[in-house]
Amino acid sequence: MAELGTTRRHQAQGERRRVAWPRLGLATAVAALIAVVGNAALYLLASAAGLVNERVVLPSLIGMGPLSLAAVALTSAVAVVGAGILLGVLAATTRRALKMFRIVASALALLSLSTPATIPGPSSAMRLTMALMHVMVWAVSVGVLPTLASRRPEVTA
Repeated sequence: MAELGTTRRHQAQGERRRVAWPRLGLATAVAALIAVVGNAALYLLASAAGLVNERVVLPSLIGMGPLSLAAVALTSAVAVVGAGILLGVLAATTRRALKMFRIVASALALLSLSTPATIPGPSSAMRLTMALMHVMVWAVSVGVLPTLASRRPEVTA
């Protein structure tokens, strides 16, 4: 009888976690909020420390201008919503959506780091701050979003 319980537990552990469609929207919203708050705090700390140069003109979703709290918040939210859409597309089209999502999101995050590295004008400290903001969005996207949007396999007794 103990073998039967052990077999079921191992079968359940071997099953893959799947995206729970009803949770995906809320998971995306929560992850976006976490990324916005985290990057807003990072921006405010860097700004208070004098690491943000307001004379440097940067491209953002709200247009060309200095790095601002509004640009940081909007860009963070849009990036995580994009990650949520990517997770949904992968869940609908692949068998191992969570694994593929982590791979694709990590590759996109690495590519996104080219932006702070190549924009003319910012100091090294400001570039590092912007790179940390990209890392924050990546960490929330691959950590929080799949965790909140997935369901564990059911274990039957």
